[in-house]
Amino acid sequence: MKHLLAAALLLLAAEAAAQPADAHSCAACHGTRGEGGLTGAPRLAGLPQGYLARQLDAYADGARQHPVMTPIAKRLTPPEREALDAYYYRLPAPLTPPQVGGNKAGWKEGRKRGTFADT
Repeated sequence: MKHLLAAALLLLAAEAAAQPADAHSCAACHGTRGEGGLTGAPRLAGLPQGYLARQLDAYADGARQHPVMTPIAKRLTPPEREALDAYYYRLPAPLTPPQVGGNKAGWKEGRKRGTFADT
């Protein structure tokens, strides 16, 4: 049992080390594993590579506006945006959308096309 606990702790430590520091703040709205938040925040896990970085760039340069995301994206450097994109790209997408809030019709349509609608 001690070995199992030690292995689990090592796994958690390795995952935390691979997680960009900014991912902790994303978790408040987008879920601890990027699964999407119950507040309606879209999932980040399993998005196509480059998608999240493009969205964050659009918020940062003002091409896209959101009262919460715009100031967050503006604080991130381009390498930090790329690190978040790479991190969430590697996480598995959840099998079901969040149960409360969000744009479920857009989520389903986006899943079919391999892109994701705004919420």
